[in-house]
Amino acid sequence: MKRLLAVLLVAAPLALSPHQVTAGSIARPNIVVIMTDDQRWDTVTPKFMPNLTSRMVSGVNATYFTNSFVPNALCCPSRTSTLTGDYSHTTGVYNIKGTYGGFHVFNQDNDTIATTLHANGYRTGLIGKYLNGYNPKSDYGYTPPGWDRWNALRTGDYYDYWMTEGGGVAHFGSLPSDYSGRVMDARAQTFITGGNQSKPFFLYFAPSAPHKPAIADPLDVGKFEALGLPPSTAPSIGEDVSDKPSYIKAGTWNTTIQAQYEARRLKQFDAIYSMDRLVGDVWDAVPNGTVVVFMSDNGFLLGEHGRGGKGVPYNESIRVPMVLAVKGGPAPSLDPDRIVLNVDLRETLEGYAGITDATAGQDWNSDPVRARFVLEHWNDPNTNNLTHCGVRSVDWMYVKYSTGEEELYDEANDPYELTNVASSNPEELSFMRARAQNLCTGGAIYPPDWPFH
Repeated sequence: MKRLLAVLLVAAPLALSPHQVTAGSIARPNIVVIMTDDQRWDTVTPKFMPNLTSRMVSGVNATYFTNSFVPNALCCPSRTSTLTGDYSHTTGVYNIKGTYGGFHVFNQDNDTIATTLHANGYRTGLIGKYLNGYNPKSDYGYTPPGWDRWNALRTGDYYDYWMTEGGGVAHFGSLPSDYSGRVMDARAQTFITGGNQSKPFFLYFAPSAPHKPAIADPLDVGKFEALGLPPSTAPSIGEDVSDKPSYIKAGTWNTTIQAQYEARRLKQFDAIYSMDRLVGDVWDAVPNGTVVVFMSDNGFLLGEHGRGGKGVPYNESIRVPMVLAVKGGPAPSLDPDRIVLNVDLRETLEGYAGITDATAGQDWNSDPVRARFVLEHWNDPNTNNLTHCGVRSVDWMYVKYSTGEEELYDEANDPYELTNVASSNPEELSFMRARAQNLCTGGAIYPPDWPFH
């Protein structure tokens, strides 16, 4: 299964392919992936992320994708797909824990974007979150293959945490200088400016924000509460869920609970604002010609459909921010409205490095563009979502649950997914069900409660 690697030499000037993005003859650009945690797509605005939006400018040096998704909207499966270019039905990672979830289930860490780039002369560094279940305090002795620099911490660490450091582990306390964003920022600066500068680098920078408890840097705590921002007016908040599946109807929603979601939203805004400062610092530190991707591992519901969290097939969960930028420009010549997925990252970025490496993803510089993609998720018994699989296109979403229940939404006319038309549009239901049957059975690893056979 090991993929073919095409090694390119730096020394000789090469004709520029569509991937080779700078003036001159840089054949292997530096590459940075900034992976945030639980960040919604609609928070990438000048209000919440002034550093990113002022540095990565649409049409100048960046492409902001409008149809960017993750097929499995949960931290660990999403991150394994980003690193490997494979879906959950190949990695076997469907959740953050349990039989089909977490770091200890993942057995493809010898074949990732890090191992490929490292084998092709890149120096590589991970700074931040790796995978759920990796505990620096106990797992520090294990550094996955392909990484030269390994500063890993756990999910949601802001203060009083452990981080792998130089083959060992270090503890950080509760001082402002211990804030994990500041610690990761300093290590990112060292990685970028240190090491063997004759080699290109690959940095995977994964801050904790805005994952719960969504703690901002001391400079920013309470910033957006003080502004008195109004609550969300999305029509899916407080909607009638009588046409939704049983697990949605079984949830509890009221205005008191929604007020708690709104308080959490403000804390996320604060944490995102702090994280944006790190984005600016990383961008400022890298040289011109560096290819930078900004993205999140999944979205997050804050009361829509009466739910909080992720792991469901709705837009607030599966849609993520995705920006591809080149420092110094020009902007990548890409269609911003094409469907792009986390599973595409490995093939796309290795393409910029001149590496041919077939994955399950699709290089964003290739045609034809993707018309649809699979939605897949396994429910750990300790969570209150349901195992499901389905298919999503720009205009339609269909999903079938382990209970046999189905949902079908006309995304073009109902982007808030208010009306399940599974019972009123039999023609489209039949079409999308057939698409899902194909996409949901062609993999290698499926849990026993899988809705398709």
